[in-house]
Amino acid sequence: MMPIWAEFYYEMVFDEPCPKAARDLIVGNANDVVTSLKCCGLRHMARRERLTRYLVTRIEAGEVPHRLPDVLTVQERAWYLQGTFFNTAVVQSSEAMAHLLMAIAQHPDVQRGLLAGTVNLDHVMDEALRLYPLFGVAHRITTGEIGTIPTGSVLLFNYPDFHQAGFEHPERFDPERWKTLSAKDVNHIPYGVTANRACPARGLMPVTMRAVAQTTLARFELRTSAAHTRSIPNRGPLPPDRPVGRHPTGR
Repeated sequence: MMPIWAEFYYEMVFDEPCPKAARDLIVGNANDVVTSLKCCGLRHMARRERLTRYLVTRIEAGEVPHRLPDVLTVQERAWYLQGTFFNTAVVQSSEAMAHLLMAIAQHPDVQRGLLAGTVNLDHVMDEALRLYPLFGVAHRITTGEIGTIPTGSVLLFNYPDFHQAGFEHPERFDPERWKTLSAKDVNHIPYGVTANRACPARGLMPVTMRAVAQTTLARFELRTSAAHTRSIPNRGPLPPDRPVGRHPTGR
């Protein structure tokens, strides 16, 4: 999915088709981010720096057709674009689509219904994001006392548990449940809470995910033999009987 989203966000930023060299630069950086986040390898900062230099060059040449924050230096504007669009946006969009397409691949009846128009794609997307939220936890730091919790405490919010509470058979992938449920009335906040640092892409992602899913299903039949977990450890899952500890090399 990364090449698709790399091209999409490139066009958003630069308002022009994405050349292969730029796409490869963005994907290489995003892939490196995911590998390190999943603790399967170290960050290769040279990859990050190559993308940063590319963005600095484009900004200095006046080739970004959107106004960027005036308070930022050119270097900071490059980091702003890189962090927002070419790290977070590409990585999260790719993982969201991987979850959605994998869920469809595991449920042939849902896939057939989508092709026949008898299953609502929005319901399938809502169910995929409910069962496989992109974040395990969100954290906030208290600015005042909350009962016995002192100021400055770090509070962790468990997305998977929240998304399972209050649903009938919450472990099942069941898009049909959304025929009678409304996201605003149940525990379903895949993009966070609007009043408290919600995902900036909460309005964009449903539209773009729908377009990518429809295009993919029109061209491919999806199948998978892999198990589906909330986090997709596709860069080296740890065997369940292996103790967690330091890397054999000491890193």
